[in-house]
Amino acid sequence: MSNLFKPLEEGYQLDVNSAIFKAWYRFKENFFLYVLVGVLFFIVNFLISQLPYMSFLGNFISVILFSGFYIYSKNKDHGRQQNLDFFQGYLNIAGLVLYQMVLMILVVPLLMISMSSIIPIESFFDLLIGQVDLVSFSEQINGELENVGTNIILGI
Repeated sequence: MSNLFKPLEEGYQLDVNSAIFKAWYRFKENFFLYVLVGVLFFIVNFLISQLPYMSFLGNFISVILFSGFYIYSKNKDHGRQQNLDFFQGYLNIAGLVLYQMVLMILVVPLLMISMSSIIPIESFFDLLIGQVDLVSFSEQINGELENVGTNIILGI
């Protein structure tokens, strides 16, 4: 716990240039690994999205795979990486579930608020209960989308 307060007690200076240089060096050094992991994530997400009623798991499985990739990368910094480190993300599943829940609690209301400035809620509910047909709803949405830029600027 003392390491947590060390930057506050001793001070910390952020050097953005060295961080970007170090990240670029690490990327160049491991280019094929990063491309391979990116392709693997894409394939896994694509395959999971093809399963009926299971596409919501794609994001969660990606987080688990990325966690394993992060563990591998951190161990590689210290020269003690192993290929099995990619699967260490599954050991942190409880923390990742908590992370996903907190993220959902924070993101879903923000998405609802931002979408309510574009799609009028009353019209959407009228469409759901059948008071408005799809053609008039789409015309109203098209009219609202003309003012999206203004709504975004006013929302900021």
